[in-house]
Amino acid sequence: MPLARAVGNELGAAYALGYLASVSFELGEFDRAAGYAGDAAAARAEPGVEGHFSAALGLLAEAQLAARDGRVAEASETAQRGERLIRRGGAAIEVAYSLIVRARIRRLEGRSEDVRADLHEAREILATCRDPGLAGDLLARAEAPVARPPVRAGEELSERELAVLRMLATQLTRREIGAALYVSLNTVKTHTRGIFRKLDASTRAEAVEHARARGLL
Repeated sequence: MPLARAVGNELGAAYALGYLASVSFELGEFDRAAGYAGDAAAARAEPGVEGHFSAALGLLAEAQLAARDGRVAEASETAQRGERLIRRGGAAIEVAYSLIVRARIRRLEGRSEDVRADLHEAREILATCRDPGLAGDLLARAEAPVARPPVRAGEELSERELAVLRMLATQLTRREIGAALYVSLNTVKTHTRGIFRKLDASTRAEAVEHARARGLL
C-alpha cells in the first residue's frame, strides 16, 4: 500500500486497504478494520476509484462493520455495492467472498432463501478454484446450521424474531431496529413480545442473556 501511494496509484492503495480491512475484520480486530476501512473510503473518493473493482473489498469491510453495529439496512446496501463492483474484475475467490459477506448480512435480515442462494453460488465459484484457501473455511462456517436449541416445546424463534433478537443485543432503540430491518415500530414490538415469551424473559437485557445462554447469539 505505501508503494502504491508513493507512485500515486490510488487504485492500488484502495485495493490494498480494502484487503487489510477485510482481513482485520475476519481476525476479529474490529478497531483496526475500521481504521483501514476509513482509509479505503478516502482512497475511494479519488477520481476514477469509486466505480472500480479495487474499491469493493473496502466496501465489504464497511458493510460488515455496519452490521456489527446494528446498522443492517446500511450494511445490506453497502454489501450489494461491493458485490457488484467485485464482479467487474475481481478474482473468483474475491467474488465468492463478497457472496459470503452478503449472505451473512442477509441472514441478519431473515432472508433465508437469499442466504442459501448466495452461499450456493459461492460454493460453485470456489469449486472452480484449485486452492480456495481461507475462503473455503469462511464458506463452511457460513453454511453451518444456525444453532437453535429448544426454547419451549414447539416454540422456536422465527426468522424475523431471530433478526430482531440480534438487534436487541445492540444499543439500537426499537424504532431504530425497525428502520434497520425495514419494518414498523409496532412490528418490532410484536416480535419483541414473542421473544420475551419464548425466552422466558421480562426485560431486553434478560432476553439477550437467555439467548446467549442458549447459543442463539
